[in-house]
Amino acid sequence: MRPFVFERAESPTAAVLGAAGQAQGAGEAQFLAGGTTLIDLMKLDVMRPEMVIDINALERGALGRIEADAETSAARRTGAYGGRCRSSCRPQ
Repeated sequence: MRPFVFERAESPTAAVLGAAGQAQGAGEAQFLAGGTTLIDLMKLDVMRPEMVIDINALERGALGRIEADAETSAARRTGAYGGRCRSSCRPQ
């Protein structure tokens, strides 16, 4: 496994700003959340992020969720960053 910076996000805003700051530095940031296989992929050298941002400690639902909008068949984001996504989504 390659060296990386580990950051535990205290808020959704901090998580987004951390990832945005890493992106500006031309490095890759990945979010670590429950149920991910990120660490396993890093051990196998499949993924090589320069920064890992842990969002497990954030309040459940703090980031919102994306669900299908039955009226328009578009993706709709609810929660902290509510509003409609611009890309269409065709649920299967």
